[in-house]
Amino acid sequence: MRLSIDHIINPSGIAYYILYALLMGGLIGLLIIHGNPVFLFLAFFLSARFFLTGSSKNFLYVIIFSVFFADWLNVLGIIPDTFTWLPDMILVFLTFRVAGIIFKSRHFIRTRLDLPVILFLIWGFLSMLVNRGSPVGLFLSLRQLLKFGLYFYLLIHLNLEGSFYRKVIGLLIVLFFIQVPTALVKMVIYGQGEHAIGTYAYFGGGLSAILPVIVMAVGLGFYFFKDSNPWYLAYIAFYQLFYVACPKRMYPFFAIVIFFFLMREAGLAKWRKILPFAPVFVIVIAGLFYTSPELRSFFDNPRKIIQWSTTYTYQKDDEVTSGRVAVVELIFNTLKKNPRHLAFGFGPGTMTESFDSVEGKLRETFPIYYGWTEFATMSLEYGYVGVILFLWMVIRVFHVSREFLEEAADPFWKSIAFGYRCTVLLFIMAFFYTSIFRLDLSSFLFWFGAVIIYTIDPKEKPVEAEFAEKPALSS
Repeated sequence: MRLSIDHIINPSGIAYYILYALLMGGLIGLLIIHGNPVFLFLAFFLSARFFLTGSSKNFLYVIIFSVFFADWLNVLGIIPDTFTWLPDMILVFLTFRVAGIIFKSRHFIRTRLDLPVILFLIWGFLSMLVNRGSPVGLFLSLRQLLKFGLYFYLLIHLNLEGSFYRKVIGLLIVLFFIQVPTALVKMVIYGQGEHAIGTYAYFGGGLSAILPVIVMAVGLGFYFFKDSNPWYLAYIAFYQLFYVACPKRMYPFFAIVIFFFLMREAGLAKWRKILPFAPVFVIVIAGLFYTSPELRSFFDNPRKIIQWSTTYTYQKDDEVTSGRVAVVELIFNTLKKNPRHLAFGFGPGTMTESFDSVEGKLRETFPIYYGWTEFATMSLEYGYVGVILFLWMVIRVFHVSREFLEEAADPFWKSIAFGYRCTVLLFIMAFFYTSIFRLDLSSFLFWFGAVIIYTIDPKEKPVEAEFAEKPALSS
């Protein structure tokens, strides 16, 4: 995406909307803290001005700014807590705008995700009734799980052009790039570990094991299908420095699984393209092991691998459970005591972290120290039937991405589809590793990719081909 000084000084530019959003979020924060009618009037006026005259495209840029920077800036005290609700506010506005479009055209775009999404929503409602839960708990849980899923339906109805999505992807590539130097600077300040992550959060490195793998998938997609430019491989190698700042134990596993899946999907011919760079990959991998004291110690004592993997994934005593495998066992033993809980869980919202202390009470008393994952939280809230319905939706996205990949004519979209298909598989694995769909950044990336494969015509001609077909101007 090309940025110029006009984007900064022009009131219709991206910077204007970001600054406007910061100001609006600050005023709303003051309103909530002080309850001052003056702040109420100003917040109402600015919100109306922002929403009524705003462009849907610029709103998407503001959402991207929020998911990449809001948490970190909030902890630094630059923006108030309420700024994190900005995507929700824009969501309400876009819902009304799209409702008007559907009302005028009398046409609702259907997708193959509709059935599992509807069934999951129905099951969530039934779980609330069976467990005598509250609508607030259901709302808070669905807000975290499917907020960006609603954006998916809104964006496909707005029918934005492919050239706009190309610019958005260009912006995302830049934002991904700056995560590495940011993480390295934070490592120098705070030390290697959970604090040394990029701009998307202040603490917590769950996504640090996932983002480098996404970069690998998309980068290899461009290398395989668009052009064999070594700079794509250099970008992938550069991004592995993220692991130096915030080493995560699951990253090597995710990287290896997705890499071999990439090779399987690409085929032997594509595999041969990267063979000349095999020595570079070996050097990068060796460097990662060397910079991680924990992984480096495995060479001295291979038995530590077994000890490390078992103690990390399975730790428990009489009072608290730690580790993802032990948590799965604890949840199963808890749910099987009651067939109702096995099917419906304890009700939506009971395990959801939020400002509402009543809704999060069960989570606070549940004997788990660490090991909360999407699978754990969803099982306790919706039961195993709810988990199956949600995963059915994700698997459908996985299948649709393959169809788009096979039909895509433009190398650019083919590359994106290839990387996104591998990303969806990564999300299925990460479902049992972290709260992958409750984190704004990962949830946004998942649903934005779904927008691409449902909005872009896979048979759309490459941009280069369109220019080539235009007749030359006569002299």
